[in-house]
Parts: sequence; C-alpha cells; structure tokens
Amino acid sequence: MSDRNKAHWPKISIVTPSYNQGQYIEETILSVINQNYPNLEYIIIDGGSTDNTVEIIKNYEKHITYWVSEPDQGQSHAINKGFKKSTGDILGWINSDDYYTSDTFSTIVDIIQPKQLMLLYGNASYYFQDTDSFKEVDVVARNRKKILPFDLGFIQPATFWTKWLWEEVGELNEELHYAFDLDWYLRGLNKGKHISTSRELAIYRIHGDHKTSNGGEEREKEILTSIDKNGYRKYANVLSNLNRRVATKSSFFTDRLLLGKAFFSIYRVFNPSLWKLSVNEISQLFTKRRAM
Repeated sequence: MSDRNKAHWPKISIVTPSYNQGQYIEETILSVINQNYPNLEYIIIDGGSTDNTVEIIKNYEKHITYWVSEPDQGQSHAINKGFKKSTGDILGWINSDDYYTSDTFSTIVDIIQPKQLMLLYGNASYYFQDTDSFKEVDVVARNRKKILPFDLGFIQPATFWTKWLWEEVGELNEELHYAFDLDWYLRGLNKGKHISTSRELAIYRIHGDHKTSNGGEEREKEILTSIDKNGYRKYANVLSNLNRRVATKSSFFTDRLLLGKAFFSIYRVFNPSLWKLSVNEISQLFTKRRAM
C-alpha cells in the first residue's frame, strides 16, 4: 500500500449478501479482511441461513462492522439493507461465493476519486468449481470493443463506485432478482464517469447452485425488461424476437460472431423489424441471446 496516514485512506464499505452458502463464504470473508485495508467497513447481510453460515460469520465477527441473519426479500433487498448501514466513500458488494484478489482495495483507492460521481471496473476471472479451472476475462478490452451500448460487460464483484454515485443513481430495484446489477449500471451509465483498470480485482465463481446459471426464463425476462426501460427498447424487442425464433435452432448454431453475421444477414430479409439494427449489432445480439 502507499505510504499515507490512516486518516487519509478513504473508507471502503463492502456488503456481502448471503444465504446458505457456508461452503464458500469463509473464502469470501477472508478475501475481504486479508486485504489489510486500514479503513474498511465490512457488512454481511444473511437471509436467515440454516447451514453453517452463521457459525462461520461468528468466527470472524471481530473483523466485521455489522452483520445480521434474518429473513429478507431476496438478494437485491439484502444488498440495499447493507448499503443503508454503510458510511464509506467507496462502495462495492461481493456475493458469498465470490472473492477478491490480493491488493484489490489498495489498487482501487489509488484510482477512484471519492468526491466524484465515478464507477471503476477491473478485470476478473471465472472460476469453474466443477472442473477446478479458471478463465481470465479481459473486461477492459471487451468494453473497448463493444458494439451494443447496453452491453457493459462489467463483472460485478470487480466493480466499485463512489457513495456519491450510489446516492445519485439510487438503490437497487428490489423487484428484480437476477438483473438488478445490470439495471443499476444502466441507470448510472450517463450519471458519472466510468474508468477501468487492467488489474484483476476479483474471482467470479460458477458452480452447480450458481444463481445466474439457474435463472432460466425469469432471468431472461428481467434482462429484457431492464434493457427496455433504460432506453434500449429496439434492442430489447429484437432480443425478444430472437429468443422466440432461435430457441429451436440454438443446438444447431454456435455463438461465433461470423456465423451470427452470416445467418442474420439472410434472416433479417424475412424479418423487417431487424433492419433497425446493423449486421454487427444483430450478430452481437445473437451472441448475447445465447449467453442469457
């Protein structure tokens, strides 16, 4: 860490929403407290877990600013509860099955300006629990090449923002259970400055009980609704159209960009509504649809 007095370290507030993930949460907690950041506020909001989660939290409660275990209305509600308790200058949340890499906090405080409307995103890796393997994701490069304006490409645990931006954008939409992070980022897209770092800030764990992987049609619906209501209706309409028409063909087509271009260059002739978008945009939507 840089040589500065504790009083000059901006306070970081981290919220962990949790429910019955005792097999992962210790690694999450340790990744926060082992940052050894001198001005940390760590908050855990557990939804009334019935496994060993509470026991693990109690083992580390001297390092935790505030925690509670009680029924809530879902993950977005738990995160909002946590941030209502927070007093930090820089905010972020880390789910109870993900974890930070070393020196993440010292990296972000050297970049983020706490008194500005600012969001910082960094690189990350996916960790596949079943195969014990990692896949690095260059989020910075991915965002630089993006074609779709709503496809921000951020990986949630590797994202941080100032309290000023949180107050400007407002809380997470508690009616959403899968796309609340996308919805919040889209709401804040034009409200502050987005900056990036090529440093790997977090590990995003994918496993059998992974919420995103098991969201199905409900998750797809929330994504489309968020894209629609945040000013990208034409993309949401085409994505919805693709969901209906491509579902029966998805086992035949791959998500390769060139195939998407070739397929939709022909396909949109028979679907006039697709002419609203370029071939590149349509092919990117095709790839996006398969990832949903």
